[in-house]
Amino acid sequence: MPTPPEVLFTIHNREQFLITIIYSSKFYSREKLPTNPLPLNFIIQLNTLRLMEQLYSSLKKCALLFFFGSIGYTSFAQPSTCGPIVQDFNNTGGTMAGFTSSTLLSSAPGFTYGINGQNGFLQRCDIPSPGTSYFIVSPTFQSLPAQTSIGWGFTLRGDVEASQIDAYVQYIDNDGNTNSVLVYTNTSTPYSGSGANRQLAVCETTPINTITGFTAGEAFRIVIQITAEAASNNNQCIIFDDFRVTGPAAQSPLPVSFIGFGAKKTESGTQLIWNVAGERNVQTYQVERSTDSRNFIKLGEVLANNSTSYSFIDKQPVNGLAFYRIKEIDNDGKTKYSTIIRLSIERNMGIRAYPSPAKDLVTIEHKVNAGGKLSITTSDGRVIRQIDTKPDLSQTVINISNLKAGLYIVRFAYSNGETETVKFIKE
Repeated sequence: MPTPPEVLFTIHNREQFLITIIYSSKFYSREKLPTNPLPLNFIIQLNTLRLMEQLYSSLKKCALLFFFGSIGYTSFAQPSTCGPIVQDFNNTGGTMAGFTSSTLLSSAPGFTYGINGQNGFLQRCDIPSPGTSYFIVSPTFQSLPAQTSIGWGFTLRGDVEASQIDAYVQYIDNDGNTNSVLVYTNTSTPYSGSGANRQLAVCETTPINTITGFTAGEAFRIVIQITAEAASNNNQCIIFDDFRVTGPAAQSPLPVSFIGFGAKKTESGTQLIWNVAGERNVQTYQVERSTDSRNFIKLGEVLANNSTSYSFIDKQPVNGLAFYRIKEIDNDGKTKYSTIIRLSIERNMGIRAYPSPAKDLVTIEHKVNAGGKLSITTSDGRVIRQIDTKPDLSQTVINISNLKAGLYIVRFAYSNGETETVKFIKE
């Protein structure tokens, strides 16, 4: 849908007399008027103000007629707390407008650009199996110094529904590291409508004081993880549209960050897969391995190619435990490391959790299976998180940054009915 002009006009003069009209947020303000006696040129400007007020009323009516008269399809309204629609994908020239997408721990594509008539959107069709997760990463936005919260939202629709939605705020923390904090989880995903008209509107406000290490005025982006149900045919899709956020686009994007990293055993060796967000000025990714989690050696490298997912096969894996990490090298020589994952060739190994205590991420190592379900409970037995694990993987990394400090119990239910439990401590 077309977006009305955000700023209609601004007037300045030497008395710093200012009129600002912003249609999209319906904000209308006048700076404090000069005290008496009023100069002649100010009286003239005051008359100009009256004319401007009349003009504002007329322009607002015209803008409303233009805005709503141009809508050619059903619009799903959302509350204004999550901000205005900053991207409806209608006028992007066939691009994803700075959004990126990937499939969790897979080289398969994520969401891509789609269009129906004049209405653009992001879509993922022909979903291979239920429980497949996709990342959608927004461009970088700038919070304002006076903001106390970050509002964000979007709409999902289509034949295929999401079984779970997770969202993260990604930013540079006080130590200069790119950090991701889980701010939203929805496992009920109540849709309305039927068939291709089913839709779900997400509209959230995240208080800034709940995001550790984030300060109002800093840049951020929203990372959305969508776990989809399976499509029954190639023409059934899940559609992402009408992204909302409070805050303007940032002048400089956040650096690359790792949003997924996993390993699995294959006939060719150990396959490593990692997902990234915000790749910019990256030269290469080096794959490193260790047998003690401290001394790493370089196995090889993968050149950056402006992608969102990469893979590498360790064709000569070690017996027993192996630790892997990815070293990202920028064009200017700066480096960054992924989290460390652990893999064992012992398929009968019991479930383990590390590190413990853990601060932001905990890795659950389990038997390789055809898929299972992880649940996290508190010490008093309350289930606070459920996760569908990917088949053929022996470890699952969980973001626990939003959990309170204390003891937690992880229960792994395998597809064959077997269950195992392990405890970890959140510091």
